[in-house]
Amino acid sequence: MSMQYSLQQYTLQLSHTAINYYQSSGSGQTIVFVHGNSKSALQFSQQLQGEFAEQYRVIALDLPGHGLSGRLDSSAYTIPSLSNLLVEFSQALQLQEAIFVGWSLGGNVVMHSIERLPQAKGFVIVGAVPFDKPMNMACLLEAPFLSAYFEVDFPTEEIEKLLAANKVSAESDKQAIHQAIKQSDAQVRSTLAASIFHEPDYRHELAIVKQMQAPLTFIFGMEDNVFSIPFMRELVNETLTHTQLKLIPQAVHFPHISHASAFNQCLAEIVEQYVGR
Repeated sequence: MSMQYSLQQYTLQLSHTAINYYQSSGSGQTIVFVHGNSKSALQFSQQLQGEFAEQYRVIALDLPGHGLSGRLDSSAYTIPSLSNLLVEFSQALQLQEAIFVGWSLGGNVVMHSIERLPQAKGFVIVGAVPFDKPMNMACLLEAPFLSAYFEVDFPTEEIEKLLAANKVSAESDKQAIHQAIKQSDAQVRSTLAASIFHEPDYRHELAIVKQMQAPLTFIFGMEDNVFSIPFMRELVNETLTHTQLKLIPQAVHFPHISHASAFNQCLAEIVEQYVGR
């Protein structure tokens, strides 16, 4: 994949595995991106290159079992475990004062980590809902591709459905998503479902977000097909009144890919708001 600006790639050895990550050439506020289930850091290629990457120091990591990072024992592919790893990664690279952006599963990993990143400038959650226990199923929609995310096999035809449903049209983005899904450890998908619904250490993300002091913004595609936008509006307006909700017009569940320009502008405004506090 050709990058418009220089992109550095690194490997960091953590306690349980090696983590692959990318860093842009920008020197502004540090922003750490955490990808979703069966994806990779390269799904943030439009934030890791171009004007956004020049304005900010952008770092995107491959979670274990994804991209070029090492694998874990299948039982360790849980959100609490991935949260521990994100905190360890941040401490090792002295990123505690970064802004953390988590997309989909990455959003849940970031929300799990909030209490252990007290110096963070703020948090941005893209296409993810703070889960509670018991989980409020009213937040979920019946996306046609969703079940494949929790099965060992992720058939090619399901990937094509996923791309079409989320308005991913650029050939380079399609290829990168195909590669990320095929490269991911199949055990991630089967273990994650059990983690979300049965893991005893799974934190009440809603309670964490309710109690947090740092700023948090939710970004969703206005046409998100995984989570209910009316549910999110009500949650932010009535329960999480200290947070804000931003919607990207015409975007679905991959706003940073399908509508990168609008997404980057929205995110830059949030970053400047956080830095100026």
